[in-house]
Amino acid sequence: MITMILGVDITNPDINDSTQQQVKSLSDRWSKVWNWSEQRKHQLLKVFVWGLNFRREKKSENAVN
Repeated sequence: MITMILGVDITNPDINDSTQQQVKSLSDRWSKVWNWSEQRKHQLLKVFVWGLNFRREKKSENAVN
């Protein structure tokens, strides 16, 4: 459904102002959701890498003791 809506040519004179505004609003919301998910992915990857490094350090500490 989103693909069909976003595939609409909003410059077409047969499309009314309400439909144009709805498509623009949906496009703006989709962009915000996409950006949020990308930021979240990067945050989660940082935490994951931090966790891996922490485990490695603990293992090497235990091996020394």
